[in-house]
Amino acid sequence: MTVVQYPSKTLGKRREMSVYTPPGYTENRKYPVLYLLHGLGQDYRQWTEWCQADNVIDNLIADGKMQPVIMVFPNCDTRLTVTDTASSGRSGRADGFEGYGKPFEEDLLKDIIPYIDSHYSTISNREHRALAGLSMGGGQSLNIGLYHLETFAYVGGFSSAPNTNKFGGMYTDVPFIPDLKAAREQLKLLWIGCGNKDGLFGISEKAHQYLSGIGMPHVWNVDTNGHDNTEWDRNLYLFAQQIFIQQHQPGRLQTFAPGQVRLLSGPFLDAQRTDEKYILSMDPDRLLAPFQQDAGIPVKKKIMAAGRAGA
Repeated sequence: MTVVQYPSKTLGKRREMSVYTPPGYTENRKYPVLYLLHGLGQDYRQWTEWCQADNVIDNLIADGKMQPVIMVFPNCDTRLTVTDTASSGRSGRADGFEGYGKPFEEDLLKDIIPYIDSHYSTISNREHRALAGLSMGGGQSLNIGLYHLETFAYVGGFSSAPNTNKFGGMYTDVPFIPDLKAAREQLKLLWIGCGNKDGLFGISEKAHQYLSGIGMPHVWNVDTNGHDNTEWDRNLYLFAQQIFIQQHQPGRLQTFAPGQVRLLSGPFLDAQRTDEKYILSMDPDRLLAPFQQDAGIPVKKKIMAAGRAGA
């Protein structure tokens, strides 16, 4: 975990955030990125001091339940700077929570994400970028993520606060999802979670009811927690297992560690058991042809023809 200072050109301020890199992090590999937003009156430390985001993700990676990721914990109140961290100067009712609104959205999109992509070994596309948050950060995540599908493919709101568009009470005239068609096509995961003992439960419940009413795919996670770190750690634990899932796609080569590869029951396994040299003696071009074809790699026609003739 590293505390990073960056120049926000959008805000004209020098600001801070913390960045988690997974065990074994190396510049020789590219990683997806999960951005986690904190709640009202807190700062980037909430996710790792109140909650245990780093431990949750460490354990999921160690258990093979998710791939290694980079996590970013920004200061989600734009009044927070490197030199101005006093509680008295933070955004709140007096300024209409302005620091959690559009200014932070601009800082995230124009300064924070570009900084992370230029200073860390990231996969810098929407399919490998997730946004989630707790309480005020949950509202921010839904508001920003659902309006910027070009940037995020995974969006989660945990115990989302009154700043949530349409359902929170602050921005009732702002659509929850501006482009339903695009959301249906581009969102890989939309997560709404809240404990039923939370005084803000109704906000998440209304969002869920709306999404169900329009047939929008989403996860509705309800448990018996309140507005607390147990709820947020649990949602992170579940949410994280549903993002950046590696799946084989025709036309793309997928690599596996040696320990992950095994032969399925059939001629190849039988041949290996009978004579280890059998497979190695076969024509390598013919063996590779089906996989090259699936990956979109040009295949020698005579090899494919021979394969069909012998089938």
